[in-house]
Amino acid sequence: MISSRALDIISTIYGFKQINDNRIKEYGLDKYFIEGNPYYSRHPSSSELLYKESRNIPALYIISMIWPAIGRGMLFGTIPIAENNYKAGFTIKYSIELGDKVKEMLHHKKEEHEIKGYLKKLNYYPFPKS
Repeated sequence: MISSRALDIISTIYGFKQINDNRIKEYGLDKYFIEGNPYYSRHPSSSELLYKESRNIPALYIISMIWPAIGRGMLFGTIPIAENNYKAGFTIKYSIELGDKVKEMLHHKKEEHEIKGYLKKLNYYPFPKS
């Protein structure tokens, strides 16, 4: 159970560590990338996540000791959540890099059709290709 919470926290921190980058607001991405858990702010910091989760762990540990099925359920439920958080992190990173490229093209006075042509050629994949 505690390992599932750790996995969730680590993946959330990874997924949203880029959200504090100033380019997120500059490119208007802050409206699209938010934490969906109503327990946290829209763009939680690592310290906020760790603080709030550290308060929950003792209660969750006791509950999973009394009802082990809940602890196992939390572990298996956390895996897709963690995968989603990692995908969000890669998507944010990719979006920032894409915004940087478009900004560079605008700086070099590229025409709109050149920028659109570049964007049409892109193939997005949420995880880095190995």
